[in-house]
Amino acid sequence: MTQQGIQEGVDIRDNAQEENQPEVSLNTGSENQGQLTEEDQKVSWLELFFDLIFVTSFDQLAKRLGDSFAPENIIVFLLMFVALWSVWSGNTQFAARFGNDSKIYRWGTLLELLTLGVLSLTLRSDVEHTGWLFAAAYAFNRFTLVGMYLLLAHKEPGARQYARVTAAGLALSGVLWLLSMPTSHTLTLVLWGLALLVTVLTPVPAQRYHHHALPHHEHLPERVGLLQIIALGGIVTEVVVGGRQQEMTLLGQLPTFLALVTCIAMFRLYFDQSRALPVLVANLQSRGGTLMSWLYAHLP
Repeated sequence: MTQQGIQEGVDIRDNAQEENQPEVSLNTGSENQGQLTEEDQKVSWLELFFDLIFVTSFDQLAKRLGDSFAPENIIVFLLMFVALWSVWSGNTQFAARFGNDSKIYRWGTLLELLTLGVLSLTLRSDVEHTGWLFAAAYAFNRFTLVGMYLLLAHKEPGARQYARVTAAGLALSGVLWLLSMPTSHTLTLVLWGLALLVTVLTPVPAQRYHHHALPHHEHLPERVGLLQIIALGGIVTEVVVGGRQQEMTLLGQLPTFLALVTCIAMFRLYFDQSRALPVLVANLQSRGGTLMSWLYAHLP
């Protein structure tokens, strides 16, 4: 490989194959399995705003769990938690795979922000009263992603198969959410679970086309890391608020101190490791399962 090739990126294939391959865009990969790039893709202001809204939604959901530890409420909490996570994960993966500066991503994300806002409004309400609105907002979010992927498939032929398979899974999930709106309480929760299962399993059939839509090996870990920082900041805020309600004595503030130490330890534990390595290896080996396992490991 020439010095110029080394400067432009890293390719695991030999020179002869490299010369015969067409040029590809940043994230669509085309036929070049395992191709990396040195071009930066920084997290945008829009992505940061999206993450802040997501953390606000998660805070509302956490308060719902604090209202009641009844088994039914815990089940609803888990379903809503996975749903919110999939909203964030879907947006993050699209940006990491296809870039965050296109009109498709920017306009699609603005629509997703509206759905995330509506979801936040329903998180602490009774499912029997506002469950239909939660389902409608989530279905609209799924169909927004479907539209983004279909537009992307038209724009980027190299990623067409991956985009179409992903869009089909998201569309099926959206239909199940719509079907849950007029049903009874129990059937509603069952359909929610099936719809979320479809969302989680959609990457499985799309895995064979993973090399056509490699995520940016630095952008994805950076986006996940920023979410962890925002979430930890929210936890510290709650810890301080709770600490102010206790007596300002050494014994009274001991739980607050231990909670802050735990937050700092979590920060060190997560950010002192090579967070980008799993994504880098998954790209080099063109293993979509490894990438999704790493991403879903952040769900808890």
